[in-house]
Parts: sequence; structure tokens; C-alpha cells
Amino acid sequence: MAFGLRQSAAMQWVIKTTKLCNLRCKYCYEWEHLSDPTRMPEGVWRHALVAIRDYAELTTRRCGYDIPLDIIWHGGEPTLLPRTYFERVFALQRDVFPRDWIENRRVRNVLQTNLYVVRDEHLDVFEEFGIELGVSVDFSEGVRLTAGGRPTEAAVRANMRRLQDRGLPFSIITVLAAHTISQIRQIFEEIARLNKPTRLLPLFSGPATRPMDGVTVAKSDILDAMMVFLICGSRPV
Repeated sequence: MAFGLRQSAAMQWVIKTTKLCNLRCKYCYEWEHLSDPTRMPEGVWRHALVAIRDYAELTTRRCGYDIPLDIIWHGGEPTLLPRTYFERVFALQRDVFPRDWIENRRVRNVLQTNLYVVRDEHLDVFEEFGIELGVSVDFSEGVRLTAGGRPTEAAVRANMRRLQDRGLPFSIITVLAAHTISQIRQIFEEIARLNKPTRLLPLFSGPATRPMDGVTVAKSDILDAMMVFLICGSRPV
């Protein structure tokens, strides 16, 4: 299985590109802002990229070696952004970062997505710009829902197969809450079959307006589920 990290440590920069989202996951900490169409402006992107460059150069001087940089596109749902937005941001990266950082892949762009609606043009963008994906998927129905209240798991599974068919790299992000903990062994087995790097996120705090029925769980249960996952992962699959 591929429950590993990159061989070298990376400096990660999480960029909140938009809060607009096509899902209404019950536990989302952005629950009250998911209809906000505001995007991170290009001017703010430039300031952020300059700060990333300057800090990376400082760490190189102090550490004596180059630390890889991960720019994580976060939302909301970044796939709701138009292609032109991606083109402008990558043009900014080419303008701000030294050329060898781009060519040698010191800078890696990772997009966190619910992967619910993925058109061919999205796949083209990911491939063209070398974007890696972090797919948020719980494998258990009832919590990650569309704005109309429909389940999303079947569509996400189908879209992960499309990523595999195109050879596009992705990892998996799964939230540990009541709906996943109750099926943790089955979820482990499905993730094992996918054989992708995986991150488990404990249920996080958020606004009181979230509809948390079927989600809330004790911290001790989360720890127990993590142990089950680790024990399963230490055995041959």
C-alpha cells in the first residue's frame, strides 16, 4: 500500500482560492460561506507567491539546501474556477519563481477537490499544468452531499477511475467521524485497493449551524479508528 509521505520534507502553503462549493458536507467548517463566489484576486496571488519565493530563498540560505514547495489550492471547490483563472495564476508563477524552480519541479501545485463534477477540460487543465490532486472522499454515504441533498460517493468513485485512466496523480483525504468510523475496516479495504497516499482527518470544529446529525463522535472513538487503520495497514493486503 502507499500510505507514505514524500521522501523529502516539503514546505506547504495553503491558498484559499475560493469558498464557493457545489457540495454541502455536513461537517464543513466553511458551512456559512459555501455560496460565496468571491475568488482570490490576482494581486493577492502575486503577493502570496512573492512571499513564498522570498521565504524559500531565506530557508535555503539558512539550511544550505532547497526545500520543496507545495502550493495547495484550497476551497470551497477549486474546480469551479474557470480555465482562464488557472492560466493567469500559472503565468504569475512563471513570472515570480526562478525558472529552474519550475523546470526542476521544486514547486508542486496540489489541488484539493471533492471530485464530484469533473469534465474532460478539468482533466486537461490538471495534465497541462502538472497539478496533483487531493481527493476528499469518505466512502460512506449521508454526509458529503450535493447542495440538493444527493449522495456523491458513486460519482467520486467513477471520477477517481477517470483519473487513473489518464494517469493523473492523486491522493486521498478521508474525515474520521461517526459515519466513517462505523465502517473503518471496509473503508480501509477500499483505500487499499486504490493504493494511493492517504491522509486521515479527525472531525474538526466549525460553526454551530452545521447539521451534525450522524457525524459527531467522541475523540476516543477517533483514536480507536486510527489505531484500527494503522493495524490494518501493517498487514499484507
